[in-house]
Amino acid sequence: MEIARALICSYVFSWIYILSSIPLTLSYRTTKVFNFAHPVFITYGAYVAIFLNEFLNKNTPLFIAALFSFTTGGLIGVLNYLLIIRPLHQRGASPNVHMIATMGAWFVYQYALYIICQVLMKLRGASFLSYPSVEYVDISYIQRAIGLNTPQYIVTSTTLGLVVILSLYVLLNKTMLGFAMRGIADNQILATLCGIPRDKLMALTWFLTGGITALSGILWVNFSGSTTPEIGLHVVVINFAAAFIGGLSSLLVTALASAALALTENIVFLFLSYHLGLQPTIRLAIVFGVVFTILVIRPPLGAGGGLPYRFRTRIGRKVAGP
Repeated sequence: MEIARALICSYVFSWIYILSSIPLTLSYRTTKVFNFAHPVFITYGAYVAIFLNEFLNKNTPLFIAALFSFTTGGLIGVLNYLLIIRPLHQRGASPNVHMIATMGAWFVYQYALYIICQVLMKLRGASFLSYPSVEYVDISYIQRAIGLNTPQYIVTSTTLGLVVILSLYVLLNKTMLGFAMRGIADNQILATLCGIPRDKLMALTWFLTGGITALSGILWVNFSGSTTPEIGLHVVVINFAAAFIGGLSSLLVTALASAALALTENIVFLFLSYHLGLQPTIRLAIVFGVVFTILVIRPPLGAGGGLPYRFRTRIGRKVAGP
């Protein structure tokens, strides 16, 4: 029974991590900016669904939550690009400066959300700092119509996940817009000389990044029994690990790594919980352990050293001689 539960959790978390990890890789591959404000998209996507659920008297359809979350995340992504990333790029700022600036933006958005939650708590009398799971009425209706007794979060994650992945595949591989985005990712100077509007495509990339990542948030609130403004911290650590495994370039490897990490997290937690009686708070330690291992063994694109990279470097120096 516990194994079955762990596998179900792994399946749902796989979709949550896939929808939040792929945009991270996509944004870096296209813009060459590692966005430390990425958790904002997840958290705000989740809280848009929560606010809708509260103000619509718990009668929120999935497609309405997805539309509002996607739009909110996308607008935040474009806002970050226009106010932070583009000005820094125009001034020739280094990648480290971009990372620090986006990290600062993360804290601003995080505390802004706390303020919003506290204001709404006074207006509505409901606790938004630890909100229970959200059920989507259209998914419930479909389940009743076809007599499907599967937990709603399985249906929701499968449906939304497949729609997003297939849509993104078609966009990137079957449209001129996707070819232009790939051209910018491969060689920005050459793409600009060919007439591709770099600035517009960058803004579009950040809109897609924020929008798709926000959709992972509405999957979280459908599955989790308690959503807090800190959910982005847990999810984004897995996102970073999956993106590193994908070399910050491969969307397919990033997706596969997300699923593998979800399975690892849940199976390891089940083992530690069963044999040592550890509490769910150990999950974050497991995730950080995975990230540390990846950074040491297989850093992205050989960056930062890494044991295999250093080993190959020493061998190359010995062969080359003094």
